Amino acid sequence: MSLTTAFYMFILFLAKVLDNTLNTAKTILVQRNRCLLAGVALGLSNFIYLSITKDIVTSDSILALVIVSIASGVGCCLAVALSNRFSKDRTYVNVILSDD
Repeated sequence: MSLTTAFYMFILFLAKVLDNTLNTAKTILVQRNRCLLAGVALGLSNFIYLSITKDIVTSDSILALVIVSIASGVGCCLAVALSNRFSKDRTYVNVILSDD
């Protein structure tokens, strides 16, 4: 694999991570009633998604498909982790057990 191909795959990976992060962030923002931010995240996510799809269809590369698939999961996990990190809402669970 040439250096140019490796760089292309790396950029493709980062773009798909960003796409999935924005898409998952959109869902979280909708649930938190932040419609303007959700709309911006959705617009950016769709632009990136369509650009990646165009590149994948024209490249005819199995490696590119694998890279994009792995990046999808990474992007989703990243968005959830960031949401949990910066969330002010906390859920506490009290466990009440019988002491018989």
